[in-house]
Amino acid sequence: MNIFSHISTIDIIGLVLALILMVALAEYVRRFRRNPVNITGHRKIFFTLSSVVIAFCLSALIYKMSTGGLNLSLEFTGGTMMEVGFSDKTMTQEKISEEIIAFSNELKAKNNVGLKHPVIQMISNDKSVSGSGSMRNITVTVNRKDGEVLEDNLNGITPAFSNHFGKAKLVKVNKTSPKEALLEFQIEEKEGMFGKSTPVTSEAGNTNVEKESFTRKEMGSAAKTGPNAGNETAQQAGTLYFMDEQAVADAVREYDADLNVSQVTVGNPVDTQKEEVLTYKPAIIRLVKEDKHNLSTEEVNTLVSRFNEKFGEVYMFKNESIGPSVGKELAQKALLAVLIGLVLQLLYISIRFNGQARYGIAADVALIHDVIFMFGVYALVGRELDSPFVAALLTVIGYSVMDSIIIFDRIRENLRLMPNETYEKIVNISVNQTMTRSINTLLTVLITLFCLYFFGGETLQNFAFALIVGCSVGAYSSIFIAAPLVVVIDEKVKAQKKELSERKRIEREELAKERMARSASKAKPEDAVGVPAVEKKSVAAKYKKRSKKRTSGPQE
Repeated sequence: MNIFSHISTIDIIGLVLALILMVALAEYVRRFRRNPVNITGHRKIFFTLSSVVIAFCLSALIYKMSTGGLNLSLEFTGGTMMEVGFSDKTMTQEKISEEIIAFSNELKAKNNVGLKHPVIQMISNDKSVSGSGSMRNITVTVNRKDGEVLEDNLNGITPAFSNHFGKAKLVKVNKTSPKEALLEFQIEEKEGMFGKSTPVTSEAGNTNVEKESFTRKEMGSAAKTGPNAGNETAQQAGTLYFMDEQAVADAVREYDADLNVSQVTVGNPVDTQKEEVLTYKPAIIRLVKEDKHNLSTEEVNTLVSRFNEKFGEVYMFKNESIGPSVGKELAQKALLAVLIGLVLQLLYISIRFNGQARYGIAADVALIHDVIFMFGVYALVGRELDSPFVAALLTVIGYSVMDSIIIFDRIRENLRLMPNETYEKIVNISVNQTMTRSINTLLTVLITLFCLYFFGGETLQNFAFALIVGCSVGAYSSIFIAAPLVVVIDEKVKAQKKELSERKRIEREELAKERMARSASKAKPEDAVGVPAVEKKSVAAKYKKRSKKRTSGPQE
C-alpha cells in the first residue's frame, strides 16, 4: 500500500517547505543563548504586529458572518449534511445551488417550508470508489396497489439503497405490468451481507451458478439469524443492513411509501476484474429547513434523485442529520468549555505565583489572541468548525499556558538571583534563556502534527490542522506577547504606586499646612502680620483687659 497515494503534489510541496522551515528555525534559535535579543525592548513592534493580524482576523470573521456565517459543522448548526460525489468533473457550486433552490421551491409549494441558505463546499481532490469488492446482482420486484408504476420515478430508489447497503447501481428496469416492475441492481457485497449462499442447479444444468431466492416468509426467518439481525442501533448509525427482503422493503418505502416489494432475488457475483474504479468530484452540502429541522430520508433521496437526473451518476459518500436542539446545545457547551478553561487557568496561575494576577492576566490576553487567530484562519481558509476543532482549541489553551508558565517560572527564579537588575531586564534575560527550549518543544510537536495531518487520513486532518495553527501561534504569543505584557503590567503597577505615593505626600503636606494655619490663628494678636497699627493697639488693649479679668478674682 502506498501511503503517499492520497497526497496531492501541493501537499507534498507544503510538507517539504514546512520541514525546511523547521530546520531553519531550529538552527536560528541557537543564537539566543550566545547573543540575547532585546525582546521586551522591542515589545511595541510585536504588539503592533499582533494588533494588525488580530484586526485582520476579526475583519475576516465579520465578513464571513455577514455573508452566510462560518463553516460550522452539523453538530453546531443542526440539519442535514451530505457528501455527494458527482461523476461530472466540471461540477460547480453554482450548478448545485441552482438545483437545490429548485428543490427548495418544490418543498415550499408542497409543505410551506423551504430550505434556508444552503452551504455548499466543493472539495478540490477527487474521491475514488474502488471496485475491488465483489458486486452482486440483485433483482427486486416492486408493485403498486393503486396507480401505475412509473419508470422515471424508480431511479430514486438507488440513493435509498446506497444509504442502507453501501454502493448501489440501478442496471435495468423492466415493467412486467402497469402496476409491477422488475428492478436489477448491482450491490457491493460485504461479509455476511447476503447470509449463506446455496448452490443450485440452473435450467441448463450448470451447478456452479450461485443464487438465493427468498420469499417474504423465508426472508423473515433469515433476518432473525442474519449478522445484523435486530441491531437497530447499528442500522441507525449507518452500518450495512443484512440484505433481506424486509430491509429492501424498508429502503424502498423510505423513497415511496406506496411501493411494495414482493420478491428479492440475489444473483451471481459480478466479475470484479472488469469493475473499474470510479472517481467523483465531491461536494459537502449542508441543508436545514426554514423551521430549523433536518431533511427526512425521503427528501434526501428525492434530492439525490434530482442530482442523478440533472448531472448524471452521483455517489453518496455520507449522509448525517442532527436536530436543531442538539446543535444549539453542543454549541453552548463548546463555548462554556472554552470560557471555563480561561477562568480556571487564570485562577491557577494567580495562585501559583503568590497571588500576582499580572501573570494570569498576561497569559489570558495571549490565549484570547490565540483563539481569535485560530477562528480568523478558519474563516479565511473556509475549514469546518467541528467538535475536533473545539478539542484542538482547548488543547492549544493548555499548551500555550504551559509555555507561558515556563517563562514565568524562570522570571521568578531570576528575580531572586538578580535582585539589583531592573524587572524589564530580568524578563528579557528569562525569555532568551527559555527561547531554545520553547522553540525545540514546538518543533517536536509540529513534526508529530504534520505526520498526523498528511498520513492520518481525512478524519484527523481537520484536528491536526487546528493544532498546527494553534500550537504555532501559542508559542509565538507566549514569547512575544505574554512575557512583554508582564513588563507593561509591572510598569503600570509601579506607575500607579508612584502616583499613589505622590498623592499621599501632597495630602500630608496640605494637612501640615492646615495645622500650621490653625495654630497661627490661636497665637497673640501682636504676632499677627499685616494688621494695621491702630487695630493692633485696639486689639492689644482688649487682650490686656481680658487678661486682667482672668488674673483678678477673690484672693485666698
